[in-house]
Amino acid sequence: MAHGAEHDPLTGLPNRRLLLRRIAELGVDGGDWALLLVDLDDFKSVNDSFGHIVGDQVLIEMAGRLREVVRDTDVCARLGGDEFAVLIAQSAGLNSALEAADRLREAIRIPMCIAGRRLVIDASVGVAAGAADRDAQTLLRDADLVPSQATFALLMVSARRMTLRSRGSVT
Repeated sequence: MAHGAEHDPLTGLPNRRLLLRRIAELGVDGGDWALLLVDLDDFKSVNDSFGHIVGDQVLIEMAGRLREVVRDTDVCARLGGDEFAVLIAQSAGLNSALEAADRLREAIRIPMCIAGRRLVIDASVGVAAGAADRDAQTLLRDADLVPSQATFALLMVSARRMTLRSRGSVT
């Protein structure tokens, strides 16, 4: 398959198609992996205030930062807009995935200078442990649900709060 069909043209990261394929490949191994969903907070205001060219530069910078934080065995993908995902192979459990989420947020929050402007971006990161009984599309869809509707263990890490929800109830 051509490189362009499985990679985001702006950032060069794998796209949703490649990510889903890798999740499906890992799913047969019984769930020794985790999926981190990264949503840049209030990114629309960057585009609205500074224009889409600056917004694109921010996305390219964020992609580079995410690449630097993840291991070579992990997959960092751009899902679209301001959404990224990191597939952590051999995650060594939830604590390892949470540590990775913290590293991602720290890297994202480092101030950047683009087009003569100093910008600080923050992100929300959702963490889902892999499960052999869930196909790639379902896992990605479930990870996008409001946490109270989630049907799997989901940890939402945000700038303001940390909430652990499992099967729709707060623990």
